[in-house]
Amino acid sequence: MTQRMEIGVCREQSAPPTVWHLLFLLSGVYSILLLLPSVSGLVFSAGWIYLCAGVICVILWAARRVGWQWAMLTALVFTLVWLADCLLLWDTLCTQIRQLTRYFNGLVHTVRFTETAFLLSALIALLFFTLEFFLESHMFPYILTSVLMLIGPVMGVRPSVEAVVLGVIFQMSFWTVHETGIHQTRSDFALPNRSRLTSLTAAFMA
Repeated sequence: MTQRMEIGVCREQSAPPTVWHLLFLLSGVYSILLLLPSVSGLVFSAGWIYLCAGVICVILWAARRVGWQWAMLTALVFTLVWLADCLLLWDTLCTQIRQLTRYFNGLVHTVRFTETAFLLSALIALLFFTLEFFLESHMFPYILTSVLMLIGPVMGVRPSVEAVVLGVIFQMSFWTVHETGIHQTRSDFALPNRSRLTSLTAAFMA
């Protein structure tokens, strides 16, 4: 009981993320999404996809500023909607993924990728937000952005200057955020990373 009360107090006193945290998050999400136009054969609505990812990040960030429970509830709603869209568009997604495989094998020259790109952008936004703001774990996003930048040229995808710059900003910024303890509470109490998910789930269910 004492531990739960201590967690609850620290959760209420935790400093909300700033605009800089939102910009850092967007830099990571867009560093990956900006790789898509580098694949010349992909046909999709880039502007709407960028807008979709940006809106999700802003809404989640705003919910996190209100409180942990609101952020968790909002992320859950987005996740359920994403899963429902995957089920509704399952046949289309399978077709586009098969066509993408044929494209990289040189069998087709263009691939209609709009639906898959929309769901991919939403997934990246949800994943990066959950890891950086809930679990405070930067390792997977760091590895993902690094690997995509490195293997892109091998697959014929040359990252743009904008994607590389945003990727570097994202990697450096969140390492600094976590190392300097910006996400710690105002009372200098921080939960261990390995128990972050369990504690947040218990706080949300309380």
